[in-house]
Amino acid sequence: MWNGHGGVAIGSYTNGGMKDVLVRNVSFNGTEDGIRFKSAVGRGGVVQDIYFDNLQMQNIQDYAFSMNANYNNQSPATGSLTSLQYVPQFQNISVNNLIVDYAGQAIRITGLAYAPISNISFNNVTFKAAHQYAIVDADNVSMHNVSYQQATELGAVYHYGISGPGPE
Repeated sequence: MWNGHGGVAIGSYTNGGMKDVLVRNVSFNGTEDGIRFKSAVGRGGVVQDIYFDNLQMQNIQDYAFSMNANYNNQSPATGSLTSLQYVPQFQNISVNNLIVDYAGQAIRITGLAYAPISNISFNNVTFKAAHQYAIVDADNVSMHNVSYQQATELGAVYHYGISGPGPE
């Protein structure tokens, strides 16, 4: 994928649920985010068993991998799975064999205190990014053979006003 909002985006309405998804052998260049999950209370559901394998990203403006259960700050600060309707539940997500050649931030995971994001694994991943990661309200986030290299700028790309060569 060349340029765009997100390489792979799931949400924001996930109240019907989503499971057993495989994304394999894909390249992104110049997208705002690489992999993006987003939802909020009132529009959430169970999103589980999502697998990413053999992905390459270049020139990602914001996050290489982003999960946000409080999209647009719409989720209440307190509650429970039984007291609220349509609570986002992201679980069992696996990212394998990923190479990121620049992102603003490698990983952002923001769950909810009463519905933490759970069982996220990163295996054989190389990040080159301006910032490493921020993980809040998440359980069992594992990283195996994950490397990070500090990077300070985007490569040549045309994206939302950033100049550079376009697709040929």
